[in-house]
Amino acid sequence: MVKESAYKKDARVGDMGDVYVTVYVLCYNSEKTITDTLDSIYSQTYKYIDLLISDDASTDESLDIINDWIKHYSERFRTVRVLKNIKNEGISKTFDSCVKSCNTEWLKVIAADDILMPECISKNIRYVKEHSINSLLYSQDLVFVKDIKTAKRREKYEQMYIKKLSTLPPKQQFRHLLHREIMFAPTTFINAETYKLIGGISTKVKNIEDSPLALSFTNSGYSINFMDEDTVYYRQGESVSRSLGYIYNRNHIQQIMVLKRELIYPFIYWYDLPFWYDELITNLRYKFVLDILGNKDSYINRIINYILMGLTFSGWKKIFLKWLYR
Repeated sequence: MVKESAYKKDARVGDMGDVYVTVYVLCYNSEKTITDTLDSIYSQTYKYIDLLISDDASTDESLDIINDWIKHYSERFRTVRVLKNIKNEGISKTFDSCVKSCNTEWLKVIAADDILMPECISKNIRYVKEHSINSLLYSQDLVFVKDIKTAKRREKYEQMYIKKLSTLPPKQQFRHLLHREIMFAPTTFINAETYKLIGGISTKVKNIEDSPLALSFTNSGYSINFMDEDTVYYRQGESVSRSLGYIYNRNHIQQIMVLKRELIYPFIYWYDLPFWYDELITNLRYKFVLDILGNKDSYINRIINYILMGLTFSGWKKIFLKWLYR
């Protein structure tokens, strides 16, 4: 990883005692969207921002676009750093090293295809100060595909889940997260000092950092928190976890399998039969959809996939919650 610019001044406090925040952009082949992301950071109402961008060996024009943008807008920030990998290292390793290099207490991470709302940083900083938080903070995101004007909140049952989860003590949160992930990762606001204190995240799962992050914090006794305010526009499209034209991203499914083997299965009780049953059905479903149906995103194939989902306890629970909070 190559450091292209260095910090200039003390990285803790602004002119009026305001806390400096690092906004960290994770970029890989994001030439079509990176400018929107950077513009949204530039437009933050919060004044005290350090900008950190990592490029994981993009093969498109992402890095050129980033460097050109910095030439025009770097004065808005106290410091700007661009870190580029000579070879593709994957999200988790890049994320871990960059957060550990952070020289501010708080860090807002964002993918290079998502967009920060203008008051994103202001809302996060105000909330962590008012509630004396020193761990992770999530908030509401608005999901869109192409047109940001169509963006809307996630389904009600997802919102209710994280609201309830945030009221539990860390160890109970950890047990819940072993069974179900958090869907609000684009909003993650991280206390970088605590991150370093707990040793960061496991980098065994190459392209997944959000679940290891929540698991690492809660298993170390630090809670995840939730702010019921909109802060981020989350772009749903082609990515490391989604493939347009297919039901699943095959590589992402393989990464999920690694995540479960390394970070989840070791903590699941052998007598948790509903969990192990669901895992068996889920693995068979993945194999059937990927290998038998060819993973093609057709109406019939999606119906079959949903039927197979319905054979699991978690699938029925999801259906019930969607109905309950419709």
